[in-house]
Amino acid sequence: MDINKFHSDDPEDILKEALPKNSWLIDESILHVKHLNDYNSIIEDLEFAKECLIELKKMRMLEENAEIENSNILKRAYFTNSVITYARCFNYTKQGGRISINKKQFKKNFPNNEKITANDLVKFHDYIMDLRNKFIAHADKSIFEKNRVYIQFEAEGENLHSTFANLSVAMFNFEQTQLSNFMVLVDYTIINLRDKSKTLTQKVKDQIGDDKLLEVAMKTLKNN
Repeated sequence: MDINKFHSDDPEDILKEALPKNSWLIDESILHVKHLNDYNSIIEDLEFAKECLIELKKMRMLEENAEIENSNILKRAYFTNSVITYARCFNYTKQGGRISINKKQFKKNFPNNEKITANDLVKFHDYIMDLRNKFIAHADKSIFEKNRVYIQFEAEGENLHSTFANLSVAMFNFEQTQLSNFMVLVDYTIINLRDKSKTLTQKVKDQIGDDKLLEVAMKTLKNN
């Protein structure tokens, strides 16, 4: 679908326009459908965060090999989007909003790994959430950035000139180990949610029932 057409006040209209031929948009009043939609939405967010990390990794490699010039704007965009989109999946929403997931998932069934443990995942998850909450989305005092005013002096004969300026340092990139850990976080979360989505899909199918599915299918094909 052309994203430039996204100007409707009602996103439901956009969904209906994008719906493939001979399809039925399942109503969220049916049991389990709301949760299934939420899990699928979270998976899409995580996949977007993963794409940002992949692009950030590519840029790091190209810069290190001197194949491209440093692009702080693009790196900052990929960095901030990966953190914000990941954190969005874990943040609590108001009643009626999308469900959120819990970091406790990293303690469940995480495979033995010599490089990273479930406890390491939880700690790194907390680090990412701090990045979002204290640095990217808010302006708390943090270890992730520093801004200082300075004076630069210049002597010109017997005259002394001074210039006030600002120097800032901010972390808009990950070092290699952090990048790898973040990828593990995202991949493991996606795997877990896909399993949940698969289970819920079957529950929705059972809830609708074969007779209703057949009835809807015949009506949909007839109308199209």
